[in-house]
Amino acid sequence: MDNHPEKLEFEIDREGLRRSLRAGFLIAWGVLFGFSMFLGGMVALSNGQDAGIALGLKILAYWTAGTVVVIFAGYFMFTRRTLNRAVQAISMKVDGPYLLVQTYVVPSRSWHDRKLHFKSIVDYGIIEDSNMRRYGIKALKLTTLAGGMSSDVIVPAVRNCQQVRDLLSAIDLARENS
Repeated sequence: MDNHPEKLEFEIDREGLRRSLRAGFLIAWGVLFGFSMFLGGMVALSNGQDAGIALGLKILAYWTAGTVVVIFAGYFMFTRRTLNRAVQAISMKVDGPYLLVQTYVVPSRSWHDRKLHFKSIVDYGIIEDSNMRRYGIKALKLTTLAGGMSSDVIVPAVRNCQQVRDLLSAIDLARENS
């Protein structure tokens, strides 16, 4: 017997997810900065050997300033806006025999809207990595019958993730047996 509500929306910890994603992408931009500075150092070193140390230091200073400007512009103009879009796009709702999941995938900049029948969901799991743990969030992983790359649906930053997992599992059991 199914005594669960027909329509139900689950809460997403948007602020925790935003902080977690920003930290991860800030590290990526930092690695890019470090690699650029390594290349700039090599250029400055080679020019410094040919034309003197003053020219090498001047090139390194210009390279550093240019790299900082490019990194900050890229982070603040593109990454933060994309991450905010990703955080706002996430939702998860129960609608009768279906689970509606909307996500925004940052690397491909694509919006995914999936309507999963509870009969097609075979596994409910929880994911928590070190970055997520630092910001107090967990992700719900749904495995479907689809197979391949599209078999896993990951919904990040679900509040009360363990209770949501157990509730979805109970709804699944009740709706499959009715």
